[in-house]
Amino acid sequence: MKSIFRVRTVLGFLTVALLVVQAVLLRTAGQVADADRITMISLVAVLLLTTGVLVVAVLRPQALLATKAALPSEAAPAGPAPATATDPGIEYEFDVFLSSPMSSLDEANYTAHRDGLLKLVRKIEERCNYRCYYAGRNRPTASEFEAEDVALRNDLRALRRSRFFLMVVPEQRVSSVWVEAGIALAMSKSSVYLGRTDVELPFVLRGAARSTHPEIPRIRMYSYRDIDEAIKLIEVNGRSLFDHTT
Repeated sequence: MKSIFRVRTVLGFLTVALLVVQAVLLRTAGQVADADRITMISLVAVLLLTTGVLVVAVLRPQALLATKAALPSEAAPAGPAPATATDPGIEYEFDVFLSSPMSSLDEANYTAHRDGLLKLVRKIEERCNYRCYYAGRNRPTASEFEAEDVALRNDLRALRRSRFFLMVVPEQRVSSVWVEAGIALAMSKSSVYLGRTDVELPFVLRGAARSTHPEIPRIRMYSYRDIDEAIKLIEVNGRSLFDHTT
């Protein structure tokens, strides 16, 4: 039965049918007195099968080459499951990717916000012994921002090489942080969202933070009144804030 299942095309089926007909006729030839009649039947059978091939070739030429779907027993074995973003077998350049508004803030607000974030970064590095990526670390003023396309490439590269995603939103505004949070979600990054008490997450991110579906990465959402309260959150919880296995 296994050899029959390997006939995958119309042409293969017709060939097998022809061989079967010839075998039957040869077996019965010695038992029938009228040899001419056997010969005639053989010619008619060959003619009909050949005509069938020609009809299929004209009406559905692709059927001569198309193969049927593989049987379950012949299906390729499933490969290993793709590694998750926090797979311990993956080596990361950074532990935490910090995303927070930069270019959407004016110069004065950016400077003050950056000073607070640098304190937050130092606390993460000291308390958790984590390596942090923060695009504003070495850019004290807005005049030192990279070009938009260069910044996007560098941020994406750093995000791929980070274990966890941390978003800090000081106020409700249009910002690239929402895009970066969506990318981190698509990359299955375990994430922490920190937002001021009056900040409302977009619908999809809010749903992701509340989801328990196994295909959604682990996301925690917290509110804070000022940067000192956010720093205190790191101080009290340490690595457990990011890594649920600790």
